[in-house]
Amino acid sequence: MVKKEELDRSYIVFVKNANDGNITRIAFPEDVQIGLANKPSELLLTGRLSVTTTNYKCNPNSSITISNDTVCALVEPTTTNTLGTLNVKLPNSPREGQLVIVKDSIGSANTHNILITSSNNANIDGSSNKLISISYDHASFVYKDNEWLVISEGGSSGSGTITGVTAGLGLSGGGTSGNVTLDIDDNIVATVSGTTFTGVTNHNAGLSGSLTQLTDGTSYLVAGPNIAITTGSNGSITIEGIGGGGGAPSNATFVTLTTNGSLSNERVLTPGTGIIGADAGANSTYTISINDNIVATVSGTTFTGVTKHNAGLSGSLTQLTDGTSYLIAGTNIGITSGSNGSITISNSQTLEWNERLTGTTNGINTTFNLAYTPKTALSIMLFLNGMLLEQGASNDFTISGTTVTMSEAPLPDSKLTATYSR
Repeated sequence: MVKKEELDRSYIVFVKNANDGNITRIAFPEDVQIGLANKPSELLLTGRLSVTTTNYKCNPNSSITISNDTVCALVEPTTTNTLGTLNVKLPNSPREGQLVIVKDSIGSANTHNILITSSNNANIDGSSNKLISISYDHASFVYKDNEWLVISEGGSSGSGTITGVTAGLGLSGGGTSGNVTLDIDDNIVATVSGTTFTGVTNHNAGLSGSLTQLTDGTSYLVAGPNIAITTGSNGSITIEGIGGGGGAPSNATFVTLTTNGSLSNERVLTPGTGIIGADAGANSTYTISINDNIVATVSGTTFTGVTKHNAGLSGSLTQLTDGTSYLIAGTNIGITSGSNGSITISNSQTLEWNERLTGTTNGINTTFNLAYTPKTALSIMLFLNGMLLEQGASNDFTISGTTVTMSEAPLPDSKLTATYSR
């Protein structure tokens, strides 16, 4: 039975238009609910339903609080010239079942994110906040059991939700939740650093870049005595000999700068086209140099067009004037000259590159073997899964002949490789 005081508190106010007699509004007290408790589906509302809509302007990186009587909050920044987040707090005294809709009203959420939090420290779908970062997006909340629940979200952008990121060929990483990261797989895709090529690489379009320099910027080819090294504009490298050999033959004729009546077989040295002569005087030197304006030199000449060598290149490419080779083989170097004038510079040592050691990697075995005995123990570089190991009894490994002994047994499926000369 309903008590009289409950009936006294339950009322509905009808607002009537005095001009036409139509009812324009129905007002209810705060604690009145409309509907049938046991049969809510039998309540039918006809006509238009309006909710309280309020415009909220927020300074970037500042905050506003939605009032308790607002159902739809239309949020926009006070200015679009200043970037920053719009911090929006849900009503501070929400009722059970209260509905609040937050909407980006001018499409600025992509530059002025709307960060929605609770005023009473209640969670939002188990989290501390909800972010709107897509233009014209919205989020609808209902307050239930001391928590704000997100019942709908989205906007006019047509964007979907990414539920997972999968790493494809040449990539690693990915994930289905939280922040995910994709990395380049060095075993598939060559990177600027970190990749070791294990087979033949083809460069059908050629190579370009700093091909003649080390990482410190210096040339990886160093010219020794009587050697000149130059790099062409197309990336080619030219190695040539400079300097001379022994003295003039005993039966050579005299070469003078001018004719001399006391000599009968002299030759006058006259600079020809492209040659410049400079006489420093008696008991001094006579300098012959190239005229850079006519003849191309190793340095000092700029080619302004294509150079052609239709008949090829020839000459004593492998010998000095005394008949000896201008290239001298140093330690572990062999030099041979072909009948066509080509020069072959080879290493008398054999380099074993990226050799896979024999032996079982099972987390127990520590003894592995090389195919050959290194020329010196210090010439070997040993890698475990691509990481360079340090040699020594108190370090990662020791070597004796072809036997490599590890200080710790490699884990199963580990890759043990070596590069050495023999």
